[in-house]
Amino acid sequence: MPRFSPAKLMSLIPFLLGSLLFVGLSYEASALPFATGRAGGGYVYLPGYKGAKGSSTQTLSGSGRFGYLLDESRFYFALDANAYRVYKNKTLMANQDGNSGLLIVGYELETQSFWMGAGAGEIRIYDRTDYTVTGKKKSNHYYTNEQAIGYNYQLYRADFARVECGASLSRIVPDSDWRTKTKVGSINTLQIDIGFKLFNW
Repeated sequence: MPRFSPAKLMSLIPFLLGSLLFVGLSYEASALPFATGRAGGGYVYLPGYKGAKGSSTQTLSGSGRFGYLLDESRFYFALDANAYRVYKNKTLMANQDGNSGLLIVGYELETQSFWMGAGAGEIRIYDRTDYTVTGKKKSNHYYTNEQAIGYNYQLYRADFARVECGASLSRIVPDSDWRTKTKVGSINTLQIDIGFKLFNW
């Protein structure tokens, strides 16, 4: 069975975006394009790696979602572009800043929706004690895999706009170099967010 590295998965994002555009053009009469912006935060559990103790911390995040809703079936397909920060604690000695791209499939009811997604990204460690000769903070980059599920509820509904609140669970697994450096096996988050959705953007 072939294995895909996070770098290869990231390179597939332009292809996936093109596929979404193809779906929209193929179902022009029944596919409704939409865009969503969300901001949120929540709890993070950090399981220990290779016998290390687990710990917890907090996260803040922002994301944009771009996709198509199939009007007849109510399924939707989208791409998420995410940015997040996991705050340092007794295990993580520095803040962790990350970005990811996820392919999303979801199902929308009248006032709520359910979705799941998977993708890849990058996480960066800014070590405040590790400076370069120029005095700038040194950034260490690591690849990640990510899976997520979520639920959204509509607080306000208009013809071509929605205000939604949501909850999501995600699991981010950085590469082995990051796990060895931090002694953390993965980043598991439970988040609450609020967002604004536009149709026919």
